[in-house]
Amino acid sequence: MSFQLSFDYPIWAFIPVIFAGLAFASILYYKNRKEHFSPWLTNLLFLLRFITVSLITFFLLDPFILQTKKQVETPTIIFAVDNSSSITLTEDSNYYRNVYPRIIDSLKNSFTDKYNIEYYQFGQKIIKNQELTFSDQQSDISEIFQTIRENYVNRNIGAILLFSDGIYNKGANPAFKAESLNIPVLTIALGDTVSHPDISIFNLRYNKKVFLKSQFTIEITIRSTQLRGKTGILELYDHDTKISERNIPITANKFSSTQYFLVDADKIGYKNLTVKIKTDVEESTLANNERQFFVEVISQKHRVLIWAKSPHPDIAALRSSLGDNFDSFVKFGKDVPGPNETYDLLILHQLPSGVNDLQLIGQLLEREKKLPVMIIVGPDTDIGAFNKLQNAVQIESGQSSDIESIPVLNETFGLFSTEFSNNEVLSKLPPLISPFGEYSKKLPDEVLFYQNIRRISTNQPMMSFVTDENRKLGFVYGTGLWRWRLALAGMKENEELFDRIINKSIIYLLQRENNDPLQILINESYNLSDEIIVKALLYNKSSELYNDSELNIEFVNNESKSIYPFIFAQDDKGYELNAGRLPAGSYSYTAQASIAGEIMKSQGKFKIENTSLEGIDPVANHHILQQIAAQTGGKFIPLDSLQQIPIWLTAQKNITSIACYSDSYQAIINYFWALILLIGLLFIEWLFRKMYGSY
Repeated sequence: MSFQLSFDYPIWAFIPVIFAGLAFASILYYKNRKEHFSPWLTNLLFLLRFITVSLITFFLLDPFILQTKKQVETPTIIFAVDNSSSITLTEDSNYYRNVYPRIIDSLKNSFTDKYNIEYYQFGQKIIKNQELTFSDQQSDISEIFQTIRENYVNRNIGAILLFSDGIYNKGANPAFKAESLNIPVLTIALGDTVSHPDISIFNLRYNKKVFLKSQFTIEITIRSTQLRGKTGILELYDHDTKISERNIPITANKFSSTQYFLVDADKIGYKNLTVKIKTDVEESTLANNERQFFVEVISQKHRVLIWAKSPHPDIAALRSSLGDNFDSFVKFGKDVPGPNETYDLLILHQLPSGVNDLQLIGQLLEREKKLPVMIIVGPDTDIGAFNKLQNAVQIESGQSSDIESIPVLNETFGLFSTEFSNNEVLSKLPPLISPFGEYSKKLPDEVLFYQNIRRISTNQPMMSFVTDENRKLGFVYGTGLWRWRLALAGMKENEELFDRIINKSIIYLLQRENNDPLQILINESYNLSDEIIVKALLYNKSSELYNDSELNIEFVNNESKSIYPFIFAQDDKGYELNAGRLPAGSYSYTAQASIAGEIMKSQGKFKIENTSLEGIDPVANHHILQQIAAQTGGKFIPLDSLQQIPIWLTAQKNITSIACYSDSYQAIINYFWALILLIGLLFIEWLFRKMYGSY
């Protein structure tokens, strides 16, 4: 550590400092004739007072000491270990469960004397310093590289040891993420690259909601390896009843076939369907031979009118999102809905665009006083007419008519579950073209997304919901939704997220006002790999949010009759529960709380589908591991050659401790020793004066 005295004033600033000390000491000891000290004592006292006053004056100039500290940082080795279930879907599953974890622990312990060790598990999510369970139902290798990028900026990272089978079914291509880190990655190859005889349900496509007395199509894609000349038997079950069977001749060692089944929607509720595929050959894993899923049969199909100023890609995106769940109709400009046309929801796209539009829309809303409306505001919207159309929000336009903005999630949004855990996905979306100006809210609103303008988060809404005295209103402040749909479709785990958000928004607007004191916010569908996260709102008789009571909920699996009881945790606005992962099946639930002795209950249902991605293709992908190692300057290492790791690390001259120098500034007046010095000088002066007869 080194010290350096510094201050902001020029060198001539010492002149008044010295002058102040000389003047004060001279007046006190040479101009003051009342004191009769000997010459030597006068000179000593003069010197003490001169030094004290000069130091005080000097400290008032706020000088500071620059401290330079040297810190030696040991290189960090990051262990990134695959915790997904595909690791154990091999003939060596016992080895990976029992022996392999001890090998990793031994390797970590051998490095602790020379390196700083950080240990992560990845799969469906990133976990630090936990035991391996191989329970994750998805593999996202790219996420571990993103986590390292965020958490280890400007750190001395020597290398990353990636233990994986190379299978990824979530997130981006890991080779791209790894290359941008500029850190060598040693990929340790797990799993089995040999193709064993196997047949699997590779893909399943179906409508999640169908209508009573209709027929719906199930599209099933099967894949097989090393089964040429055999016959696959594809079976479809409704609950425990087989409703269809098909024999599929397998004509190649690498074989794929897509089959279609028509199923009757014969009664309202969930149809619990199961697809099974089998052959007469013994397979190494049967985890990918069966898929369970649910289709909800409903009786009512809502009519949605999209009334737009002119054709726009947003309209096609909206209609695609609504799909078969709604009957959607489109009108443009002055094509006014007739008096005999009835709709359950109106979507206005860049309307009203003028006074004439305002009158036509006003006539429709006057006729349909309870008709819920979603308004998409864009560059062609007449803001003045928009302000007159509704009384929920007023926009005062600025100098620019529109601006690009990206969404920021409102984490306290409570009308329905958003399926966003953070803003990471939202930050990757293209911007909307939003109206620029000041937003003045006239009615309370629930904001789903706020606007981020030029990387600055604002309190201006991008998507919000309002209930006025007549109807429910939804607002989307910006056009370009079609770009969102395309962007999310390119993300494996988020490809249907846009459709789900649009559908949930529409369903909320269609629902009648919920006056129940206990409201449970839960998704209607989950995958087997999802954690069941539930929120709840409880209101007292004054319609105020209340969370002082204990809130219990009980999940019942309708097939196995298993019961899963839970107690909610309280949060700022209501209640929240993370029930973890539950077995696949259809579930019903009952929630219960008490306010002043009165019992509040809420009931509902949801489903968990057996859609684990890990067993679809269990053959290890060592090619991607080799690519990651080559692109980052690392090394591809088989699991049985772990002794190569310490040899490789030792050979890398750049993997070594580094010295870091940090500067810190501290004003002298803030040091305790400065105060002690001044007090000490004044005390010595006082002591001499006291000893020789003065005060």
